[in-house]
Amino acid sequence: MSKYILIIVLLAVSISFAEDKVNLEADKVTSIDNNTVFAVGSVLVTYKNIILTSDNLTYHKDTNVAEASGNVVFQDDYNYLTASYLKINLTTKKGLINNGKGFYAPHTYFNAKKIEKTGENSFLLQNAVITSCNQENPDWYFYSRTAEIDYGEYFKSKHTTFNINDIPVLYTPYFVWPIKKKRESGFLIPDIGFKTDAGFFVTPKYFLDLGLNKDFTFGVNLFSLKGPMLNTEFRYEKSSSESIYMYGEFLDDQNSKSNKTTRWRFVNKSNIYLAKNLELKFNTDYVSDFKYKEDFDEFAIKSDKFELENDENYSVNEIRLNYNLKYSNISLRYLDNMHYYKNDDGFTKNHIIRKPNIIVEKYGLRLSEIKADYFADFNKILYTNYIYNVDGSENSSKIEYDRYFAKIKLYKPFDIKIATLTPHFTQTATYWSNLNNINTLQDNDFEKSFLKVKYNGDSINRTIYSYGAKLSFNELYKNYQSFKHSIFNTFEYKVTPYLEQSGLPNLIENDVISAENYYGYTMTNYFKGNIWDMKLEINQKYNLSKSDEKFEPLYVKSSFNYKDLFSINFENSYDYYEKQSTYFKNSYRLKLSKFYFYTEYVFDDTITDYNTTLKYNVTYSANKFDLNVYEKFASDEENIKLSNLKRQELGLKGVYKSDCWSFGLLLKENYYDIIEESSINTKTERTVYLIFEFKGLGGAERKILEKK
Repeated sequence: MSKYILIIVLLAVSISFAEDKVNLEADKVTSIDNNTVFAVGSVLVTYKNIILTSDNLTYHKDTNVAEASGNVVFQDDYNYLTASYLKINLTTKKGLINNGKGFYAPHTYFNAKKIEKTGENSFLLQNAVITSCNQENPDWYFYSRTAEIDYGEYFKSKHTTFNINDIPVLYTPYFVWPIKKKRESGFLIPDIGFKTDAGFFVTPKYFLDLGLNKDFTFGVNLFSLKGPMLNTEFRYEKSSSESIYMYGEFLDDQNSKSNKTTRWRFVNKSNIYLAKNLELKFNTDYVSDFKYKEDFDEFAIKSDKFELENDENYSVNEIRLNYNLKYSNISLRYLDNMHYYKNDDGFTKNHIIRKPNIIVEKYGLRLSEIKADYFADFNKILYTNYIYNVDGSENSSKIEYDRYFAKIKLYKPFDIKIATLTPHFTQTATYWSNLNNINTLQDNDFEKSFLKVKYNGDSINRTIYSYGAKLSFNELYKNYQSFKHSIFNTFEYKVTPYLEQSGLPNLIENDVISAENYYGYTMTNYFKGNIWDMKLEINQKYNLSKSDEKFEPLYVKSSFNYKDLFSINFENSYDYYEKQSTYFKNSYRLKLSKFYFYTEYVFDDTITDYNTTLKYNVTYSANKFDLNVYEKFASDEENIKLSNLKRQELGLKGVYKSDCWSFGLLLKENYYDIIEESSINTKTERTVYLIFEFKGLGGAERKILEKK
């Protein structure tokens, strides 16, 4: 059938639309008068930003109304709708829709038997369904007899049920689903679930948009066993070099299993300039008690500002005022480092507080032909040790003293054409005072002006120096047909004389400075191909301070990467004389189609507990499911070997993935030693986690079974 094309100019519409055109194309177009047009077969209507297609269409020029039926598709800048019938005023964009379905990016689908289009982006729906499932019969959806949609705002409904496979499983008298086209204020979709020691929980939150560069979120985590937890988050990107991030949580936990019932967490990662070169900086992530992160870390509003992992039960509170000048950077700092350690009967808490710490420093300072780095600081140290037992008993101790520290390094790079030679000299001076709780120290027998330890009542004075030189040869390289090979050679000599320091405090950096006297050589090779690269670094030191066995362990580090498919990393520190490694690490990563494999073996003889670890992780990811298995082994070894490794953890994880939901289980087995009267016994703890996620609503990993 030949296609008719008719272009209608809206002469009959109001004058304000006189320049607008409705373009209509169809297989057949007829008109019984000068006002009404009938179109049949592959109908296409375009008007401004509207595109309307259907099997049949009737168009009324005087009202600018189109009635379409059969495979109706309506779309404009914001809406995409399909229907069996559509009547719409193309000018006002208001109309009626039967059996309509719609979609809003990124993953919101809705449908209703009858839809009244009340505006450009607003609808009233009857028998409405909303879901993130792109299916004719969605696996899950929310249903309501009446609802309204305001695109860019919300889907709102009353007396709504949550249905899985058409079975209602949850009812809510009022339901809101955000349909946002840009960042706007509004309620966030809450997390709902169950946690063994917290009970049932729901986490409603409100996001307040305060502008392009700042926002504020506040809410409450409601726990059936612990009560409400208040939480807030404030983010402000003030400029490219200034930002404010603050986060807080608080709850009154009368069922707490820690030693506190008032429990909280405060995070402040901010920096602002009070004046030119005057910067105020915060680095705080602090919790109320030793179990806080274990109990509530998973409920925090996630942010990349949370840098510390849960198993690192460490807190920091740092406030620093920096004033940067041409020849000196001056800082006033308060720093509190707190670390919790679990004991069999409770916990230990260690604080190292610097109240305050004054720092003066500059690096790369040019003094005529010589360059200099200098650093000096004053610390008023308070160290506390607190032991809490579950029976309520507790012990505490503290150490206080003052420390003055200064270090200057002088160096001069000489360009000798084929290399750069940089001799250097460093002088360090440290003075401790008010040492009431420190073991006494005898004066050093080798006392010299720049190398001594002098004990005087409750104070100690130490001076120590180091010197040496570094020779760095220029890059040697050759371009081969398929890769480039570069070599960097560096020779180094450094001496730090021996000084007896066994009685000195050793709580912060540079308290004890170890002796050095060595020649060092480092050769680094780089190989760079089109789809692969490799690095090989070899370092050897010859220690002159030793009477024999002067070669330090040979250190080798290498890596190889082939596309994103395969990589190998290798490190080895090998002791010639003991004929064994002091440190060894080897890891492999393979990603091949749907398989991912990773394994890592580490031996470190400087670690006292479990100096050898082996772990592997295998994942198979298909379209509909993910399977993952991992194991961790550990042992105490005298050398590199695998024979005594004992399993520490085993995990099996399986997740089924649908278009709009996923569900799975994770089984963990943890193995740990219990010290009993006459023996050490290994116990096993088995835990089952339920894993689920509904696209658009969020997901969770919840413990559902635990057995010891």
